[in-house]
Amino acid sequence: MLTEVLDQKISIKENGRNLRISKKLAMIMQLVNKAVKGDNLLYSVKAKSISDIQKLENFNDGSYIAEILKLKFLAPDIIESILNGKQPINLNIKKLRRIKTLDWEEQRKFINA
Repeated sequence: MLTEVLDQKISIKENGRNLRISKKLAMIMQLVNKAVKGDNLLYSVKAKSISDIQKLENFNDGSYIAEILKLKFLAPDIIESILNGKQPINLNIKKLRRIKTLDWEEQRKFINA
């Protein structure tokens, strides 16, 4: 049942074009976007810590923020494949959040396992 819901297509607007993507891909893209946004807040000095991001973005759990900030350090080709909708079929949010290494080759192995 959940798989069916995640495989449903939704419409998004990208560069003036309407695209149809799966809910699963939209959720993964949203997570990567949050990582980039959190990282930008730190670099812009609007936030000095995870606690600041937590307050600015109205999150209840600082550990969640720390977890998604790590996604900023995904291998560029992994991010590109996600944003282009060409990520491995078995990639989901749970798997993305379990990536613990900064080593890009290890990330690729983990994602494709």
